[in-house]
Amino acid sequence: MGLIVSTVIAWYEVSAIIDNPWVWKYSTPFSHLMNMQILSKNDISQLDYFVYATKYQPTFPLIMQICGLYLLILIGY
Repeated sequence: MGLIVSTVIAWYEVSAIIDNPWVWKYSTPFSHLMNMQILSKNDISQLDYFVYATKYQPTFPLIMQICGLYLLILIGY
C-alpha cells in the first residue's frame, strides 16, 4: 500500500515538469534517448517524471524505492 500511495503522490508532485520547459534539457534523459528533441510536453517519457522527482523532490521517490526493496525481500524470502 505504501508503494502505491508514494507512487501516486510522487507522480502528482512531478507534474510540475510540464510547466517548466527550461528543465527539460537536463531532467529528461529517457526522452532524449528515444527522441532527439523535446518540443512539447507530450514528448516527455513517463520515466522522466521520476528522474525529475528524484532530482527536485526526493522524499516520495525514496519511499517508493524503500517499499519496492522491501517487497522484493519479502518475495525472495
